[in-house]
Amino acid sequence: MPATFNFEHVMSMLLVMGLINYIATVILTQNMIFEDVRNAIIGIGERMKERPTWAVLHDTSQVLRCRRWPLCAIGNRLDNQGSKRRDNPSRLGPRLKYLPTCPMCMGVWIGFTQAGVFGGPLDVNISWAPWIANVSMSIVANGLLFKAVGHFFIQLGAILHHTAEFMKARATHFLLLNEQLKPEDEPDELTATPNEDDLDNEARELIGSGVR
Repeated sequence: MPATFNFEHVMSMLLVMGLINYIATVILTQNMIFEDVRNAIIGIGERMKERPTWAVLHDTSQVLRCRRWPLCAIGNRLDNQGSKRRDNPSRLGPRLKYLPTCPMCMGVWIGFTQAGVFGGPLDVNISWAPWIANVSMSIVANGLLFKAVGHFFIQLGAILHHTAEFMKARATHFLLLNEQLKPEDEPDELTATPNEDDLDNEARELIGSGVR
């Protein structure tokens, strides 16, 4: 941690970063805007289940026309190298297919991105370790911390959603129970009540029939 520890600053940073992590995770995993991106990643994962990794990377790089991209370089390198596992189906397919629909997985990578761009309250400083190791461990620690706060908001939203659904189902069950227990001769509230003249006329007819 920094030498000058400010509790309010750290808590406000965690709150803001957790909210950003929560909102970004929900948008990327559930929002309709990124549905095509999610379907594309799932499609790549489906192809990886039947084809080796090098073939999928090679085809993807050709479709994207990215000869200078690292993806194309990896695909071309694996294409030119033969090995015993070269034609085996990729084991990354199920993992890649699961990534765009998993809030936990997506939130972790979002947290790592947040920590790499904005930093965080945790500063790993090991004297015997190289600086790149300290920076990497700081990014991992802060990213997981941001994801933990963001996951708290995800769980809080799920609890509120389930509570609202439970109250709605309970109210519906209560209304149905009242309808079942309602007496058959009880007048319906929606029907029009008779006026005083009709009641007087019925009373006179009953009295007249009794006199006879």
